[in-house]
Amino acid sequence: MPLSGFHPAVASWFARTFGDPTPPQVEGWPAIREGKHTLIASPTGSGKTLAAFLCAIDELIQRGLAEGLEDHVSVLYVSPLKALSNDIEKNLQAPLEGIRATLSELGYDDVEIRTAVRTGDTPSHIRTKMVKKPPRTVIVDEIHAVVTNKRGAHLALSLERLEALVGREITRIGLSATQNPIEDVARFLVGERGSGRDDCPGCRIVDVGHQRDMDLGVELPGSPLETVMSLEVWEEIYAKLAALIEAHQTTLIFVNTRRLAERVTRHLSELIGEEAITSHHGSLARAHRLDAERRLKSGELRAVVATASLELGIDVGDVDLVCQLGSPHSVASFLQRVGRSGHWHGGTPKGRLFPMSRDDLVECAALMRCVQRGELDRIEIPEGPLDILAQQVVASSAATDEWSEDALLALVRRAWPYRELSEETFGKVLNVLSEGFATSRGRRGAFLHHDEVNRVGSVNEDFAIESMAGDIFQLGNVSYRILRVEPGVLRVADAKGQPPMLPFWFGEAPSRADLLSSSVNAIRGGIDERHRNVEEVVDWLQVETGIGRLAAQQVAEYLVASRMALGTMPTRETVVLERFFDETGAMHLVVHSPFGSRVNRAWGLALRKRFCRSFNVELQAAATEDAIVLSLGPTHSFPLEDVFKFLRAENVRDVLVQALFDAPMFQTRWRWNAPARALLPRSGGLSRKRRR
Repeated sequence: MPLSGFHPAVASWFARTFGDPTPPQVEGWPAIREGKHTLIASPTGSGKTLAAFLCAIDELIQRGLAEGLEDHVSVLYVSPLKALSNDIEKNLQAPLEGIRATLSELGYDDVEIRTAVRTGDTPSHIRTKMVKKPPRTVIVDEIHAVVTNKRGAHLALSLERLEALVGREITRIGLSATQNPIEDVARFLVGERGSGRDDCPGCRIVDVGHQRDMDLGVELPGSPLETVMSLEVWEEIYAKLAALIEAHQTTLIFVNTRRLAERVTRHLSELIGEEAITSHHGSLARAHRLDAERRLKSGELRAVVATASLELGIDVGDVDLVCQLGSPHSVASFLQRVGRSGHWHGGTPKGRLFPMSRDDLVECAALMRCVQRGELDRIEIPEGPLDILAQQVVASSAATDEWSEDALLALVRRAWPYRELSEETFGKVLNVLSEGFATSRGRRGAFLHHDEVNRVGSVNEDFAIESMAGDIFQLGNVSYRILRVEPGVLRVADAKGQPPMLPFWFGEAPSRADLLSSSVNAIRGGIDERHRNVEEVVDWLQVETGIGRLAAQQVAEYLVASRMALGTMPTRETVVLERFFDETGAMHLVVHSPFGSRVNRAWGLALRKRFCRSFNVELQAAATEDAIVLSLGPTHSFPLEDVFKFLRAENVRDVLVQALFDAPMFQTRWRWNAPARALLPRSGGLSRKRRR
């Protein structure tokens, strides 16, 4: 019996509240109760969070009744979102209160278990009140959201530092949407001890699968999609969204950029009323975000337009429908977002996908094909980011009297992303930290102070620099008039509903995942084989992707026409060069290469560098998910096939590095990474930095 090992009060409360346990609970509880490191991977809404917490609560109840509880932290819960941590604290109150009431009913003594939250929003005076004794168990929620980026590297090092502080092994419990391969997520969770073995030693993987019955569909405007959507087509999209919102109780609308979130919110508020909809994204102040979450959960809002800020498991009540505007460029992200609807055991998620252009429609068809085939993106864990390492080295030195280099390197190598860190690289990081960095005025550093008190939200510095007093912009559903622009601060006042400009935010739209690019390539290849018969292509697309006939018709007509115009179908195996001249006589070169924008950006930068060297002229370059465009002007002519000779395997890396030095992204990325590497401290306070 799944509940047989729990205390009677815990088992009784669970049975009365939930009935039968879910698969991740049944399979996860035995390993967790034995103290094993455990990774639970299952779809959203399947009860995996309670699977982790119930064991911890039960252990505290039994220990409290037997010997009493000491006043210290026993369980540390880590999540990638402040809102999710706040949610968990609130949602823990029900089981804690219910179990304490059941203890009383069954005649047991009371056991008091307290919770507290610490995030970037927590005031310092509250932080100091929190108990500092280290925990025995760590629960890492939504681990898939950090494992593929630098936040994951930061977490991995923090877990190893915590274990060093405790002086013994801590039980690690990871909660994840299913990832591919899930074994890599498990190795990330347990650290270097997971090296060299396929079965991930010491970690029990509970993978109940990622596929659920879903109600999915592709929504198209009445007018055919083009390369860029016209205002008229946008109006059709807004009308369809408004109708879907009216037909459902609660709707989440996901977009890929914060700018688009504000734009869609503004237009939909004119159709369904400002009181019925708002936006939710990371640039909004905490109060705005919490208010949006509260109003959505209480039923005051009919819809929320969000970026990835609501992608994870925040409790916003029962959501009936999820709409995704434009491809999210990742199968996992799409499934995670759609899974926010029907977010209860036995519920059926419902999602509608709105392509934004003809190319986006092809990608959406490829996405639906992956979902139909049960395919998931393959995760890529960053290998040892040095800016994060530098930050953690400084933190370790500040928190401890001293570290020897060998001991600190050994600790760092226990974190999975740094398992292969060399002594040479580690030594270089220590040198940068101890010696600073050189500028034209000597060796020095810059200090920044970012005041987060009473802030409405944040906008990109480019927006602030280009703004003037009197300009109006929008955050959420509220428009603000700029009073004055100061260093690091934009002073604003309520514009009383006047029509706004729209702000730009610091960040990047996501690039298409490699799996999705492979699926796009498969669709192109399948159409290439059948291009002589459009109806055959349409029928094949419907079977292959599951999209409706109207969407399949548009994909078929678009790609068959492209194939006829180019003489062949651009694929990963067949890259096509196309040259055309505009009305001014300027020449433009298109490299049709459906490798995704990450590859195409790098390829485009390197090609641009070679063109600049060859013709001694600056030129425009751009990259999309399926092509690279180089604008060369009216004065240059060359055989088209020579472009394939510009870059070779043996020189492309060097050319790309040189191109990056000249590109604006180099300076921008340096500014992003420098604070993390402690080159630009984020506060005026000094901390101890020792090297031994």
